[in-house]
Amino acid sequence: MLPTHIETLYAQLPETQKLVAFALQRQASALEKWAAQQRHAGNTHGARRCTHDAEAIRERLEELLLSVWKPAPPAHASDWVRPC
Repeated sequence: MLPTHIETLYAQLPETQKLVAFALQRQASALEKWAAQQRHAGNTHGARRCTHDAEAIRERLEELLLSVWKPAPPAHASDWVRPC
């Protein structure tokens, strides 16, 4: 289960982007499982590659989710400019 703030961002994605996000999440999870299997089999190089690829995919997923994030504007106009 995803944290609430990630679910909120996911819900704001267009339908096609939701499919992309879901695929990225599944790919990263599969690579993490494969890395664990490789580690268990003694293949440290394969495990590192899988982990590295999973991290790259998760970064892409993060970029996709943050593309729909809109920070709240400051409460007062004075918050926009700070005194020198």
